[in-house]
Amino acid sequence: MSMLQNEALHRSKLQKQEVSNPDANQTASSQGITTRRVKTTGATRPPRITLPLPANSHLRLQFYGFPFSRIWLMDYARKYAPPEELPEADEVDLVFFGLRCLRAFSGIICLGIEEARYDPRKISIPEDCLCEPGVVRVLCLCANDWESYSRRPIQANLDRLKKILGKEEESPRWWEDVHDPRYYE
Repeated sequence: MSMLQNEALHRSKLQKQEVSNPDANQTASSQGITTRRVKTTGATRPPRITLPLPANSHLRLQFYGFPFSRIWLMDYARKYAPPEELPEADEVDLVFFGLRCLRAFSGIICLGIEEARYDPRKISIPEDCLCEPGVVRVLCLCANDWESYSRRPIQANLDRLKKILGKEEESPRWWEDVHDPRYYE
């Protein structure tokens, strides 16, 4: 399958999964999340964010994103979860519902959660964003592999996500995968 055919197939799958909201309000319901999405043709699609690949990107998988708190994401999910589903929701349900809300409300469909290494001597990370010492939880916009990098978001969607996260003055950065490359073999 050619790259264009693969991209067209991926785009059609995403369009089938999305629900448009005629009122342009952002809400969540038991039927699914509704969101605003402007449909554009391939010729008028806004360009993806300009993002140089990290140095030594061939040595280890790297993720581009923000450190985030699992507690913040669960609270965010509670804000939009249907009330009748909240008593039954456990932490995992809330985290994934929160991620689903972030994807819908930011327009960044490929958002994911990853674990990455960091050096505490070089960078300060809030305690609630850590998985364990030396490992940070990252809200990943894309990775340095071709498939993920080619789906990096457009600037307007990144700006929307930054506003949701309260990080308008911060920029995402590259984080090195916690796993050894042999982990993926």
